[in-house]
Amino acid sequence: MAKAKIKNLYQQAQQGDPQAQYQLGYLHTRGEGVPLDYSIAADYLEKSSRGGNGDAQFLLGALYQQSKGVAPDFKRAVDLYRDAAQSGHQLAQFNLAYCYEIGEGTSQDLNQALIWYKKAADQGDPDAKAALEELQKPMPDEEAEPAPTPAPAPAAPAPAAPAPAPSEPSAASATTSAPAPAAAPAQDDVFAMNPGATTGEPQPAAPPGTSTFTEPDRMTESGLGGMPESTGTPQPAPVDPNAKLMEDAKNGDAEAQFNVGVAYVNGVMGPQDFVEAVGWFRRSAEQGYSPAQFALGAHFHRGEGVPQDFIAAVEWYKKSALQGNAEAQFNLGYCYEIGEGVPRNQEESILWYKRAADQGDLEAKAALEELTGGESIDPYAETVVHTQQDVQEAVAPPEPERAPAEQPIIHSMPDPSEDADPEPVAPEPEPEPAPVIEATQTAEPASGGQPVPASAMDVAPFEQEDTVESITGDAPPHELYELGKKYLAGQDGEADLIAGGMLIQQAAEAGNADAQYHLAELCSRGEGVPQNYAESVVWYHKAADQDHVPSQHTLATRYEYGEGVPQDYAAAARWYQRAADKGNAASQFAIGVLYSKGQGVVQDHSIAANWFAQAAGQGNVSAQYRLGLCFKDGRGVDTDPAKAAENFRAAADEGHLESKFLLGQLALNGEGTPQDDKQAADLFRAVAGNGHPGAQYMMGWCHEHGRGVDTDYTQATGWYKLAAGQNNQNGQFRLGYCTEYGRGTTQSYPIAVGYYRKAADQGHAEAQSRLARCLDRGLGLTQDHGEAVKYFRLAAEQGVAEAQSRLAQLFDDGLGTGQDQTEAVKWYQLAADQGLAPAQARLGQFYEAGEVIPQNYGMAVKWYEAAANEANLESQYRLANCYELGRGVAQDNVIAYKWYNVAAALGYQRAIEARDKVAGQMNPWQITEGQKGASEAYSAMRARLVAGKSTTERLKQILHQP
Repeated sequence: MAKAKIKNLYQQAQQGDPQAQYQLGYLHTRGEGVPLDYSIAADYLEKSSRGGNGDAQFLLGALYQQSKGVAPDFKRAVDLYRDAAQSGHQLAQFNLAYCYEIGEGTSQDLNQALIWYKKAADQGDPDAKAALEELQKPMPDEEAEPAPTPAPAPAAPAPAAPAPAPSEPSAASATTSAPAPAAAPAQDDVFAMNPGATTGEPQPAAPPGTSTFTEPDRMTESGLGGMPESTGTPQPAPVDPNAKLMEDAKNGDAEAQFNVGVAYVNGVMGPQDFVEAVGWFRRSAEQGYSPAQFALGAHFHRGEGVPQDFIAAVEWYKKSALQGNAEAQFNLGYCYEIGEGVPRNQEESILWYKRAADQGDLEAKAALEELTGGESIDPYAETVVHTQQDVQEAVAPPEPERAPAEQPIIHSMPDPSEDADPEPVAPEPEPEPAPVIEATQTAEPASGGQPVPASAMDVAPFEQEDTVESITGDAPPHELYELGKKYLAGQDGEADLIAGGMLIQQAAEAGNADAQYHLAELCSRGEGVPQNYAESVVWYHKAADQDHVPSQHTLATRYEYGEGVPQDYAAAARWYQRAADKGNAASQFAIGVLYSKGQGVVQDHSIAANWFAQAAGQGNVSAQYRLGLCFKDGRGVDTDPAKAAENFRAAADEGHLESKFLLGQLALNGEGTPQDDKQAADLFRAVAGNGHPGAQYMMGWCHEHGRGVDTDYTQATGWYKLAAGQNNQNGQFRLGYCTEYGRGTTQSYPIAVGYYRKAADQGHAEAQSRLARCLDRGLGLTQDHGEAVKYFRLAAEQGVAEAQSRLAQLFDDGLGTGQDQTEAVKWYQLAADQGLAPAQARLGQFYEAGEVIPQNYGMAVKWYEAAANEANLESQYRLANCYELGRGVAQDNVIAYKWYNVAAALGYQRAIEARDKVAGQMNPWQITEGQKGASEAYSAMRARLVAGKSTTERLKQILHQP
């Protein structure tokens, strides 16, 4: 959209035009001509909704339902859908009906669902018509088991990559699709309930992080199968669909596992959680479920829920693409086109785009046309990929010498590269990328490496009259294995999975370790043999017992994750140890993780660090990162920032985002590496551009404080918003602070309170203290001393001195809680120990008066002096009085005069009178000394203030400091 038109929209929106407000909100959900920012979008949509705009009400409801830019609030979503639906908004009617059907944000009410589905259907919504028909079906007989009917579910959006800087318009598409502008809002229903793909496709001309989700129909077989069925009659005790879905997933149902992942992406299982989603996608993908393989690849591609890993992304795309998934084929073609995760290869790119295009993928057709200049593609130049069923139909099976039941039943396992997933380590590191296993054996996975071009295929498929024996004769096991690989790869002819699987199985049964490992891999993926996890473990065991290192490593991962065998950390540790002892870097890293967690072995951080060092020495990126953490935190080794920086830098050079982030922190603080603000900011920017919330926060902090970049509050708040949008509590707190004081954004106490509350509810101590302060003073919300006490206590327990001091005052005065001076003294003492002047002053008064605690003039003088040096006027007066009367110190009129004079200079009236009184008892020389001392004390206070160390707001006002 043209800048002039957007500027005009802003002007109209500021004048209160609901339509302009809606269109700006819509644009901010898409990043079209304006920064992609759901928080800003929600603000505009809220204003437009209050003006009665149905499109805005619908879109804002979707944001609340999907937790985009606002906290998830299903009830609010339903209210907004209802407002829009009552004005005739077709999509809102459908979503409202759906919410009534499943009881989301409202009580389950199938009658209301019927009413609203009918209203949407009457406007021509085909999905509403289908849902209506399903709900109106008569109840089946009790004996009959009704066929499950997938109910619609919220779409699974793919968050786009953040803008490189908050001030620049983002090229990213909205992470949830939105309805088209109000002119034709019903034309684009992508915010309607949708259980479809959890990830989108990269555009050929842009990186995948800028893509949007592919939106399938709202009711598809890939939807959340565990959603409640519509039977037409309300059930007295409906089964929780999420519980049923989770039960199926835990029982190993691959489709259910995928749908649980979708639910976590959508926030259906609670707050949106990409890490949890990836875990479920991985379980499903390792069983060979194509949609999950594609989803897992896309999450690796974008670094959502896992550290970004292009190689892993390509591996999972390839697994899904070989099963015919058009989206995976497109993404794989894209990776080959630009060389992401694989070497650039235009021929391979064309082949994969062609496969996707042949399935009707329009973007693949466009990419294909761009690469080929519109020329037709030679069909014989394409590698033909068949499913096992296709092969069985096209090729007559050989005559086996034994019953098919004797063939191994095979199951899917993750790649050896997808091993140990260590727990996050402070400071809030991202989940660990999967280490990549080194090729230490000659065995190759059946589908490993790049797709084989047709020119390399020379193996002829079995003819009907052939048998395995007629072809192989008395060939030794290693020759059987090599021949089996050729049939699988399709050399000398079209690939023949069945023949290849049988030959490799024959070699494995003859004891060839490479064949046993390869057969286990085939069992894991279901290629050439039926998929069977448990059977794959049998063959991994046979090869591992022959000291086949990749088998030992992969077998260890099966025991670690309980895949095909009961979970057994001790067994996992034993097999990792055997492979690690032979130098396998992935196993060295994995056994290190087990030692760090104490899983299957006695926890020992020293041994863990030793294994990390061995793996890191071989270039294992995950180990370099973990070893850096060990040196940074002194875990298992002596703390050594220089070695931490060295290891983080090695991993960062390989693209490890969390290592770049931590290296930036070390550079910012000058720990283990020369202090360099610019280098730190450059590292933070590189990581923040990949969506890392911690780095986005640090970019905001650098702009706010002018560290490595120009001071720019607008840029700072932009980055804070990106971090806050990912629920980063530091970003939420600083955004609240900037909003409270109008730094880079419009000043607003209510909005600031909202951000403080979000961070406070995550346990951010300073946010708890600031929220309590707002409650205490009635800033941005109704004054509430009781709630203030609650949040002050939470912050005080985490050591925030200001919270401790104010909590003590509330107990002292009995505000928001019963008066309790014993409790007050406890909190005054803690705050005073941290140097907070008001607490020191009041604690001195308790000691002087002997209230609650025994009277002690010496302690009173100690705390008065500490507070006096921080410009506390009452303490300066009381300290002078102690010196005048000789309480707790030797009587000294000179020092008494000094502190009376300082307090008097700052306008303390009682001190003026006391100064003049004590001066009458002093000679001129003593007065001169007292005045000299007062000037020195005053200068010291001013210097501390300029250095930012004073907390006295009154002194800032008196001295006219900012």
